[in-house]
Amino acid sequence: MLGRWIVIFLFLVTCVNAQVTGNDVKVGDSNSVTDSMISGPITVPNGGTGATSLTDGGILTGSGTGAVSALGVATNGQIPIGDGTTDPVLAVITAEAGAEITITNGPGSIEVDVNEANLDLSSIGGTIGDSQIAAGAVDGGAGGEIADGSITVEDLETLLITDQFGGIIKEPTNGLNATDHSIATFFANRARAITITEVFCETDTGTVTLNLERDDGSAADILSADIVCDSNQQTSCASGCDVNTIQGTEDSLAIGDDINLAITSVATSPTRLSLFVTYTID
Repeated sequence: MLGRWIVIFLFLVTCVNAQVTGNDVKVGDSNSVTDSMISGPITVPNGGTGATSLTDGGILTGSGTGAVSALGVATNGQIPIGDGTTDPVLAVITAEAGAEITITNGPGSIEVDVNEANLDLSSIGGTIGDSQIAAGAVDGGAGGEIADGSITVEDLETLLITDQFGGIIKEPTNGLNATDHSIATFFANRARAITITEVFCETDTGTVTLNLERDDGSAADILSADIVCDSNQQTSCASGCDVNTIQGTEDSLAIGDDINLAITSVATSPTRLSLFVTYTID
């Protein structure tokens, strides 16, 4: 029994009396491992890195059984970008020239901003139908879903860039200039360039004859002829409306332009004028 314990003790002493080299662990006479017993860097197959030093703050990359290497210290916004074959490189994400995307790199951060006002979806094309919309997600009424192809990307693009302004004028005969019944600055464009596409008007009774003026410092009629608003609803546009009188030379408003309302006549005492203007964002 005593002999068995002696054998176990000698085995343990042999395991700790080791000398470490780059490729081997050698049995020695010491009972501890010191720096002087390590010859060169410990290789990867033996559990080391194979490197004598590593870049402070660098990102480590493997090389199979070869020594571990380190990328340089990343600057603001840099990330490792690979090619599927060689070691990755540090690089920043960039936006294509002229793209409506702004990338801002900071310490430990990457901020991506999109200028949605100038996004152009016209080149995407295609339609949205049942294959893109889950059953029951959109109900078209009476249990029906949106039919394939019934919504196009162009429809969505128009929805995103079309808007309207206007309101209801009570007692349109009250407070107006007795000569031309004009009201200056019905709309002040201070946001973005727009194009007028339709003018809608309606009275509760009687008629209001009016025009709209694009005012960039010098007022000019947007409609080639006054529109007579009555209780039957009237629309004016370039084509396809009750009257097609929007002038292509005066329908575009730059930032800073105003629209003046010019009422030229009122008949049969209307008490309400509804006036709405539809436009697209250029």
